[in-house]
Amino acid sequence: MQAKRIGPKMMGCLVAGAVVVYGVVLAVAKTAHGNQVYLDSSQLPLGMLAQILATYGYLSQWVVWLLVDAVGLLLWWNQIQAGGSGALGMFVLMIVKTFNAFYGMYLWSKTTEY
Repeated sequence: MQAKRIGPKMMGCLVAGAVVVYGVVLAVAKTAHGNQVYLDSSQLPLGMLAQILATYGYLSQWVVWLLVDAVGLLLWWNQIQAGGSGALGMFVLMIVKTFNAFYGMYLWSKTTEY
């Protein structure tokens, strides 16, 4: 399989779309008086961006997946510090997801031509 490299114009369009989605999600989260609204609101647009890149076979998807996981780790670490119930289980889940992303990147790089 041949991996695609994303061009600057396409990446600009995707990032602009993600920023718009982030703004909408952030506005809703603030209206609902959510916790950690800035970090939490970034999860959906980053996940959408990563999924679009993955669907079309772009190599840069792995950077975005790892960014999604890093934000998730930070979110749940903050919840542990605040004493949130169930936060430890979610933090462990995010650790597993992060290892999964690294493993996926490893497997993908072994079977893909650049």
